[in-house]
Amino acid sequence: MLKEKPRKFVEFVVRGCGIAEAAVKAGYSKKGADVQANRLMKQKEVRDAIDQAYAEIRKETKWTKERLIKGIEEIIASALKPYGESRPNESAALKGHEMITKYLKLEDQTDQNAEPKRITFEIVIPKGETA
Repeated sequence: MLKEKPRKFVEFVVRGCGIAEAAVKAGYSKKGADVQANRLMKQKEVRDAIDQAYAEIRKETKWTKERLIKGIEEIIASALKPYGESRPNESAALKGHEMITKYLKLEDQTDQNAEPKRITFEIVIPKGETA
């Protein structure tokens, strides 16, 4: 069973905070937050608690990695289509890519031995359109 500060750290990480921010919000010193966050992430009990929390969220919401990415890809495709006289919304498409990348990073954050994921995106602007 985790003590109070590590438990709060896990809660804030699962809510989407970066690990240093989660450490500060959990009550650790802002000055040493980076070091403390890295120490916490090396603790098996903390990593297991994070994994368990993510598993519970996925189970409750019925969201899978594939479903999430497919939904974001649909938003990206829609953002790149011109609407009437307006141009494609490249910034919305890039935000979608950022969301996918962030999600994949969070999935691997607890696996210290994981190889970094490399994702390449290609934005295609139809002929006659300008970026």
